Amino acid sequence: MGQVGSLGHGTMPRFAFQSVQLAIGTYRQPCQLLAARHFRPNSRPSSSNQVQPDGKRLNELIKIAKSSEDLFDVVSDHKDRLDAVHAAACLWRLSKLGSPLDHLVGRQPFLELLLLVDQHLTASVLGTRGLSNILVAIAHLAGRSGAGSSDCPQLQVLACRCAKEFSDPKKLLRANAHDVANSAWAAARLLTLCSSNAQRQQSHELTDLLLRLGQELERKQLVEAFTAQGLANVAWAYATAAGLPGGLLRGEQTKVKAEIQQQQMLQRLFHMVAEAAIPKLQPPVEFNPQEMFGARETANGKE
Repeated sequence: MGQVGSLGHGTMPRFAFQSVQLAIGTYRQPCQLLAARHFRPNSRPSSSNQVQPDGKRLNELIKIAKSSEDLFDVVSDHKDRLDAVHAAACLWRLSKLGSPLDHLVGRQPFLELLLLVDQHLTASVLGTRGLSNILVAIAHLAGRSGAGSSDCPQLQVLACRCAKEFSDPKKLLRANAHDVANSAWAAARLLTLCSSNAQRQQSHELTDLLLRLGQELERKQLVEAFTAQGLANVAWAYATAAGLPGGLLRGEQTKVKAEIQQQQMLQRLFHMVAEAAIPKLQPPVEFNPQEMFGARETANGKE
């Protein structure tokens, strides 16, 4: 009984066998931790060890995201490389994935995405297409909550900042019909989601944007560029906003004067919409009822 085990050509003395057992026991836990760290079967490879994707590839990663988790992975892995267009596209894509707002509120990846968009807004590098995409995305996200954007104050703040940026005269001059129609729809939709008239007054940037866009609709070339769907979105936006308590009135105006100005603006606007729509509806155009209250742009800005 002085020897145990078999090593092929001989046997191992008991004291040697016990020494091997002791060594295995001593180093088993560190080895297991090392293996778990470097060979986890379901872990994503570290982005630092991968070739960093270029801007085009980042657009593709955003576009093919099938869930909010996929999208948040893109933001987490590449947030230092996502430019303003990527940030707007991420928020747009998130709004199309259908995640309920209450499943997103309070989650760190969601807040990081909102912060990323806010940083690019602060830098004032977004064009009217990116700004309209952000407004529409926020309207879709807020619309999937029973309490609207009240569930997420950060969304309402972001929408107001975006509307203020869009209202810049230089940007308004560069806005095309597509961006004007979608931004008008989004601003009106967000106003309907405000829980009270007081909240609508606090979100005056949205009302300001509608008023400024209404002035831009005096441009004949812009009006002629609207699609039938765009005209429908514009008509819905102003009819809806004007029908809310307070309508499109501004606090610094006398009520009577403001009501007269609003009525005159709406008369001109609806006359313009009707006049521009007649040739576009021959032959009859089929409308998608869902799109009548939505927007048709995609992350890359194409209809």
